[in-house]
Amino acid sequence: MHNTRFAGCAAKVALVYCTLAGSCQNIPAQPKTDSPSAHHAAASSQLSGVSAPARTSIKLIATETRPDGQTPESCQKILAVLLPYIQAYPHPIGWTWFVACDEAVWARIQKHQGNQVGSGILAITNRSALSTIIRGSAMLHPYSDDYRAQPEHIVAHELCHIYLDSSDESKVDELATKWVNERKLKHLAALTP
Repeated sequence: MHNTRFAGCAAKVALVYCTLAGSCQNIPAQPKTDSPSAHHAAASSQLSGVSAPARTSIKLIATETRPDGQTPESCQKILAVLLPYIQAYPHPIGWTWFVACDEAVWARIQKHQGNQVGSGILAITNRSALSTIIRGSAMLHPYSDDYRAQPEHIVAHELCHIYLDSSDESKVDELATKWVNERKLKHLAALTP
């Protein structure tokens, strides 16, 4: 599966912002950040050569819209963390990421999924539906010091569920940890003269 449905580099991204009330709008493909990272800038420059079918879709969902109709700043901050991590690892072609921009949205998703509200679940991947749901606040504020609660590991973990086509948490977590550690080592090596 992962050889034909995965991209190893940045994919073109379609971004949509929706409210629970049902209003949706397309938003610019680049998150608003004060200082884009070098990695994000490099990933963005690769987007132009990717065809439309390789599109990854990220749908930001918030409880309410701002009075001016713009995407809430919380959604933009989450996107600025999430997007580079998705692009940093092998990721599925044609996948949809749903991002709960606030805890009210996450609570509704948890109820809909049959999970206990307030549980430690930080993301949910449904391989048959080609989608992953992310608890947005987990991208900005890790829920513990545990490495598995860190934003990069959360994204890598969900991508490994897809990549391995597996629900085996230990197998998935082993590969996710390997991916994150290898990426960190590459970054450290690049910084060492």
